[in-house]
Amino acid sequence: MKFLLNIEKNNQTKVIEYDSEASRFTDLSSGELFFKSKHKTFDQYSPIFTIAKPINHLYIMMGMKCNFKCKYCHQLKIAKTSQVADFTPSMVDGFIAELKNNRVEPRRISLWGGEPLVYWKTLLKLIPELRKIYPETKINFPTNGSLLTKDKIQFLTQHHIGICLSYDGTDSNRGNDEGKTTSRLLEQEKVVQALQHADPPVAVMPTLNKKTISIQRLEKEFSDKSIPIRHIALYTIARCSPYNAELANEILITKDSAKFYEDLIYSTIKKCRSDEKSFILYHGLIHRLNKAKELLTTGTPLSSDQLMFCPNSVGMDVTVDGQGKIFNCMNIPVHVIGNIRSLNSINFETKTIFQNHLYKDKCYTCPYIVFCKGGCPMVFDENSNIFEINCSNLKVLSRPMFRAAMEDLFDGTLTRISLDGSVVEDFKDFNH
Repeated sequence: MKFLLNIEKNNQTKVIEYDSEASRFTDLSSGELFFKSKHKTFDQYSPIFTIAKPINHLYIMMGMKCNFKCKYCHQLKIAKTSQVADFTPSMVDGFIAELKNNRVEPRRISLWGGEPLVYWKTLLKLIPELRKIYPETKINFPTNGSLLTKDKIQFLTQHHIGICLSYDGTDSNRGNDEGKTTSRLLEQEKVVQALQHADPPVAVMPTLNKKTISIQRLEKEFSDKSIPIRHIALYTIARCSPYNAELANEILITKDSAKFYEDLIYSTIKKCRSDEKSFILYHGLIHRLNKAKELLTTGTPLSSDQLMFCPNSVGMDVTVDGQGKIFNCMNIPVHVIGNIRSLNSINFETKTIFQNHLYKDKCYTCPYIVFCKGGCPMVFDENSNIFEINCSNLKVLSRPMFRAAMEDLFDGTLTRISLDGSVVEDFKDFNH
């Protein structure tokens, strides 16, 4: 699709044609093609998927058990049916041997779940063994934090393991096995003491959902408890999948909240340009923005293999459990696609598992596709409530990031996006 972007600078408006399918920008008045010298040749999408080596990110599934029951969680309904094996201490030696025998050399490793800390006895044995064969590799894991103690933090620090705290504030829509709201995390003294002693300081990953608090309030809650924060991942969005579809209305971010977060994300990006502390705190957001800008300026077509899948699923990333089974995704591990022993020969037809944006007409008529990549590739019905909720939620991130990217690239203010004479987006409605 060819969108028109109005860029204002010094009270003058420049109109730029944006071809979203080819990632091409043209000055409408002069016909000049922008970023021509940066354009590259990209591999086109192939329906046959092959795992690439070396592995960029190895996700090790500890199991599907969790002591929380978050309403927006992808895994809520599949935890008892997934083929992911619970990683027991007795599996560690065999698992490590498989990594060595198959020369698995990831650039990063994440320990995943469920809740990884539920598997603490396994982690006590697994982590030192991983460190022996990957002494310099970054290893981390997400956690809801409720099982943290000072002793656990000291063990993780000793082995240079980072943690990212999934935290939605004191008032969230999380619950326990009885469906009740969990006790407030920062009111648990053992957890507070543990987080105070985290070295490096904890990273925080707030998932934007129906009841998320403001980032400013989140910072205050940690500051009030004297807990330092390494950085805040300001881009995690609650999503809907076929496996938590019945909770769709619990996942949908309200219009008022969406507007608030869009303004927040946009203003945060701008602040990071001039404030070093903000840049450090939100560098993950800026990293994601810069990656999208790279795709835009290098002329990455929508049919490129660079834009096929959610970054949590396939490509150069691999999700494996303690038995060596390789899964399609670490968040929704419902399909076994191979075994670590066959890592070099795994290939299958992607349409048997994924439906990406190539098959969704609505994605082709949206200027933000480079930022969301069509959402979850398991959601194939673009007319479904699931798709609409994902699309609405993901725009909370994609819209302000697209706006910031265009303003960075063209050194002006993006005021309007139009298509075929109709206004798609008028950013004059967003006051900052």
